[in-house]
Amino acid sequence: MDLPVIEPPIFPRWVWIEEITYSHIPIATLITALMTVAPVFEYIGYKKNDPRYDRLARSFINFSLILFSPGAALGTGIPMWIMGTYPEFWSRWSNLFFWPLIAQFGFFIGEVVFLFFLYYLTWDRFQAKKRLHIFFGCVAAIFGLLVQIVWDALGSYMLTPGAVALPGVDEPVAWSAQAFFNPSFPFLFSHRFFGNISYVMLLTGGVFAIRSLWIKDTEERGYYNFVARLTFTIGFFAFFAMPFIGWGYAGVIKEHAPVAFHAIMGGHVSPNFMVKMSFKSLSGISLASSHPVDSRRAHDLAPGLHLSAGWFSALFVAGCQKNIHPGADPAMVHVCSRHRGICRLSDRRFCAGAQQKSLYRVQGDCQTRGY
Repeated sequence: MDLPVIEPPIFPRWVWIEEITYSHIPIATLITALMTVAPVFEYIGYKKNDPRYDRLARSFINFSLILFSPGAALGTGIPMWIMGTYPEFWSRWSNLFFWPLIAQFGFFIGEVVFLFFLYYLTWDRFQAKKRLHIFFGCVAAIFGLLVQIVWDALGSYMLTPGAVALPGVDEPVAWSAQAFFNPSFPFLFSHRFFGNISYVMLLTGGVFAIRSLWIKDTEERGYYNFVARLTFTIGFFAFFAMPFIGWGYAGVIKEHAPVAFHAIMGGHVSPNFMVKMSFKSLSGISLASSHPVDSRRAHDLAPGLHLSAGWFSALFVAGCQKNIHPGADPAMVHVCSRHRGICRLSDRRFCAGAQQKSLYRVQGDCQTRGY
């Protein structure tokens, strides 16, 4: 079925989708990560009777609520743009995931209710009922993670649909467990979860460390230094979980989406991937060389330990790149489109078309997986 496509002005439609989506993701990352760690910090402060943790948790919730409006506005704009610029894809994709999208709407409402009305507004009122207040914060965090789970499932399906094809516009499906729990879903969610925590905690540690330089009050500077050390440590350890998850993620993509895998590892987008991996290696070295493993013996032990850990992270990434892609023949995968015919990956270009199919050459025969 040919549906009318709206061509936006100035830039191609994919640029608009990309920029709106990438504008939303960092905000959603900050909100989700801050909501997740806030009740944990509040609980630690409650058990230790340390008001610094409670103050930090409250500041996280205050900041997440500031970001909520622009994040929600940009998130609402994403499906609007897809509906107009990719109408057939949206019709078939939302047809397959209608009930998960409706559930996501309910999760979002629950997130707003618990985060704002039951967690933020009751902070002072529930000082004598800390356990209940922390419970409300945990429920809000769970709703936020459920929203992420839905979108990660739907997004991972676009890369590894498995054996579930997109239904036709006139085929009512509404829900498919096999499509929702597709092969790459657990890897994408876990990678993003640790990525969210690492990115936000490292960013928070840097902001508090810089702010402490301009604070003259000794007690206040001590608080900012405490927060910087705490959040940087959490971000530091969360960072090093991602390469291990990424290894499994790459293996799943290699098995279930070889076209995308070979495009990333040796095709038209491989330079972008290598730049990203290089930055990750440098980030690992920088983090390891700046994290205080033991402040009492920092001058004696830290430099060697930090440099060793940093170089290990760089070698690990390099090893992943070499071993997970052992020079496979780029001609073994073809992408077939009714608009452009057959296209080899070595042509370093996309094969585009509304009715695109992926063909995998297996002993001279082609097995078709399409949507």
